Amino acid sequence: MSFTYSKATGKRPEEAMAALESALAARRFSVLWHLDMSGTLESKGFPGHGPTHVLEVCNAARADEALRTWPEIAYLLPCKMLVREREDGSEVGLLLPSALIGMAGAGGPELQAFAAEVEGDLRAAVDEAAR
Repeated sequence: MSFTYSKATGKRPEEAMAALESALAARRFSVLWHLDMSGTLESKGFPGHGPTHVLEVCNAARADEALRTWPEIAYLLPCKMLVREREDGSEVGLLLPSALIGMAGAGGPELQAFAAEVEGDLRAAVDEAAR
């Protein structure tokens, strides 16, 4: 079972980031945190990594619903997404909520269904950003 979903795009990382943020906003997700991983590593003396951006994203209404029903889900929030440079463009992807739920052995069928709904929105955002 894969724990990620990603798409390649011919866009530069900056263009892919902007497209992803727009696609997320259209689905009522906001970026809570943005780590410029390659920039951070370079500033600490570890250069040579292509642009790599990790985003933590959240749909507040869905997070509220999840926390009210499964308080332990807080350990798995917010959702992580990635934009990184590739030879011919970028990769846009996400860490699958369903895989995290499965690895944690959390909840039951209801939580899996909930994670699948959120994951569907995030996959759609990745697909849109990669076009």
